[in-house]
Amino acid sequence: MEIKGLKIHFTDKQKSKISESLKDILDTGQLAAGKYVQAFEQNWSKLNNCKFGVAVSNGGAALEVLFRSLNLNGKEVILPTNTFIATYNSVMFAGAKPILADVSYKNMCLDLKNIKKNYNSNTGAVCVVHIGGIITNEIEDIKKFCDEKKIFLIEDAAHAHGSTFNGKYSGEFGVGAAYSFFSTKTFTSGEGGMVLTNDEKLSEKCFSMRDYGKKISMGVCAYSIFWKLSNE
Repeated sequence: MEIKGLKIHFTDKQKSKISESLKDILDTGQLAAGKYVQAFEQNWSKLNNCKFGVAVSNGGAALEVLFRSLNLNGKEVILPTNTFIATYNSVMFAGAKPILADVSYKNMCLDLKNIKKNYNSNTGAVCVVHIGGIITNEIEDIKKFCDEKKIFLIEDAAHAHGSTFNGKYSGEFGVGAAYSFFSTKTFTSGEGGMVLTNDEKLSEKCFSMRDYGKKISMGVCAYSIFWKLSNE
């Protein structure tokens, strides 16, 4: 049996709106930054009850920027075995050591029991992955453990667009969350990613890390086109 790949459908109205928005971007001459990226950052963070959004090139970049901004170089980061390799690579690229921990058979997510098994004095963070959009029902206990041990809780929310647990969105549990907007995701801009956080200082570090120390907002202008389309 042949399994065909996903083809995203655009209506004539959407195509027309995309063309208009692209023309607006081209007319400004600013292809890598501007009002569209900032609008997307503001709207996506607001939608997920977070204060700050930092748009980047993809979900893996969002994770790496987040890990680097938390100064985890030389530290161990516990993450689940059931994840995409980008999670592992992002920890490694940030200079930290990925520690793979087993997941619960109930929901295929990282659980507290296996976090405790892999925790030691050099652990700097735990990265939970909301696989398939599932936020583990242990998330609040995991957060409590991380707070007690004074380590960071990070959310890989690449699958978790709009996911909630006990009335809280993905991105509200940890110090920061990383989203992907790749073409296979529930909400897509074709490519792209974003860091969400409620920590202003962390958001400033993420902006700086993304832009080689610059303070101006950079990103992919096309993000906001898809954001605007989804709200029409």
